[in-house]
Amino acid sequence: MTTSHDAKRSGKSKTLTSEQLDQVIHHLPSYKHQILALVCRNCACRIQEATLLTWDCFRQDQMTFPYFVTKGRLSTRDIPLAPKFTKTLRQYQKHCQKLKGEKLLGSDHIFPGRFGFDKPLSTRAFMYALDEATLKAKITKFSSHGFRHSALSSGNEKGISLRTLQSISGHKSLTTLQKYLAVSDKQKLEAVNAFA
Repeated sequence: MTTSHDAKRSGKSKTLTSEQLDQVIHHLPSYKHQILALVCRNCACRIQEATLLTWDCFRQDQMTFPYFVTKGRLSTRDIPLAPKFTKTLRQYQKHCQKLKGEKLLGSDHIFPGRFGFDKPLSTRAFMYALDEATLKAKITKFSSHGFRHSALSSGNEKGISLRTLQSISGHKSLTTLQKYLAVSDKQKLEAVNAFA
């Protein structure tokens, strides 16, 4: 059986449906892992970007990905959050507050590692948790990057403009972004039905 690590090494991750993503997230071992996966899914971000977020990055109804956490350290991205997801993050923030036992600082990591809020959860720790979750969900060839692929492909399928998707994903070019996007059988059928 192919694990998420195998998918990562091959440079490809399967694009999942919303229901399949729900299944994988459900099987993640902790609340922290589940919320981390939801950030990757709802912000179409890379796992490395998500693990480095601090509470300063979460304001009202948006998540800010500072340039120094992004791939290539190119530019800061502000991602608006859906109201339902904002509420989910607020509940998680209260959970972290209880876990810490004192007031959360802006510099505290949203996804703390084993030794406290001043160090982030390692991407490797999340990958191991994801491997277990995909095995339980009976889903193969899916890595952490699949949350990003799935989010962007879903947006594309729903008719969101490539330029808008690019502003969320942070891809340098539309050409690079287009390589990410899966084309569904439904989209192909709609295309051939539109042929003259």
